[in-house]
Amino acid sequence: MAHFSLLMHCRRCLRVAAVLAAAWALAGCLVFTKIPIGSTAGFTADLALLGAWQVPDEKGAAYLVFLKNKDGSLSVISFDSKDSQWQRYSVRTSKLGARTFMNVREIEADGAPAEDELTQGIIPILYSVDKTSLTLNLLDEDRTKAAIRSATIAGMIEPGRFGDAYITAGPNALDAFMRTPAGLALFDKHPISLRRIN
Repeated sequence: MAHFSLLMHCRRCLRVAAVLAAAWALAGCLVFTKIPIGSTAGFTADLALLGAWQVPDEKGAAYLVFLKNKDGSLSVISFDSKDSQWQRYSVRTSKLGARTFMNVREIEADGAPAEDELTQGIIPILYSVDKTSLTLNLLDEDRTKAAIRSATIAGMIEPGRFGDAYITAGPNALDAFMRTPAGLALFDKHPISLRRIN
């Protein structure tokens, strides 16, 4: 059973790695929030994200394509040149002070409704974007779990070696925390770098 759990965990992390530019392993697996970051400030579609982005890989490349929805959210289509798998995500962007955040939830995988854990929580991403480059910083698993255990931020950790971490703080507490150095310190220091291709 332990080997099966490890296999499933690795497969899930590898799929998300392909989705988010083949680099999820830099930030660990998996950290979620129960509510989106930035809800107290409001959500607006960051139009600077629209278009196609690529991160090179020695065996191919991964791509993210951002599209605008009528409800003010964004859709992201992701795929990897090494295989035929693709995913669709719903993304809401927000700004707290000078920092910009994505709140990502999986919607569809290979044309079918997504059914795994990635639909149950929100993947928070600290990002920056300009005309030619996009950088993504995911929450660091170990630092986030340590913050939850020390009650620095409200959350829960699933049991087991590969238990996922969820930040469960309410809107005001979550947004206030993410404005502080302690909140920003939970994000991984090794950004995923993408370049615009359109």
